[in-house]
Amino acid sequence: MKRKTAVIHTTPVTIPVISKLAEKYCGDMEIVNLLDDSMLPEINRAGIITEGVKYRLNTLLVLAQSMKADCVFCACSPREKGRNTTAS
Repeated sequence: MKRKTAVIHTTPVTIPVISKLAEKYCGDMEIVNLLDDSMLPEINRAGIITEGVKYRLNTLLVLAQSMKADCVFCACSPREKGRNTTAS
């Protein structure tokens, strides 16, 4: 039986990159991609992780649980003001 990993993305850019890495290193694992590309812009506008972002992230975690994911990988990180970082 294949293990299932849910990957939470905040940008569509990370989906093919992480899918390729998962195929190379975890070939027998089923990957389910969950995307909410509104989170990073909201965090960047507000300068903080808002309650709305927390709610949506929690919703994605519950969705992963309902899919019976064996684990969840968050391929996202908020940008800090003044730093030139991207989702990873």
